[in-house]
This record gives sequence, structure tokens and C-alpha cells, in this order.
Amino acid sequence: MTIYAVTNPNAVPLQIHHLITGPAGFRYAFDSTIPPRSTAEYHLRDMDRVPHPFAGTVTLTADKPFTARIVGYDRP
Repeated sequence: MTIYAVTNPNAVPLQIHHLITGPAGFRYAFDSTIPPRSTAEYHLRDMDRVPHPFAGTVTLTADKPFTARIVGYDRP
């Protein structure tokens, strides 16, 4: 399962919306807050609503600039 990191380079907290979609209409969304000038990691394996194994898309949106990248994969 994918591990992704989101970095907030701003001087204020970042409100980010996560949308995880997959086959057969699967959809899971949640919001999180990342403190100023910090990075948060998210593990799909820890999200109970995400099917295992997962094949789909993670879409991130926010009203301020941010960066995101895949930082690894959890192995069974």
C-alpha cells in the first residue's frame, strides 16, 4: 500500500482535502490540517475504509500551495 507525504511550506496551517477513488465506484474523502512549514505522512494501509489491496487514485486539493509525493510502499 502507498505511503504519501504532504508538505506545507506556508507560514499558516494548511487545510487539505484527500479524495481516494478506485474501481466499482469506491470513494473515500477526508480533510486534514498540516501545521506551518511541516510535512505529514499518510499510509493507505492505516485507512480502514480503503480496500486492501488498493488500486486507484489519490487526489489532493487545498487553497494554498503545497507539495506531495509518494515516499514508499508498505509491504505485507
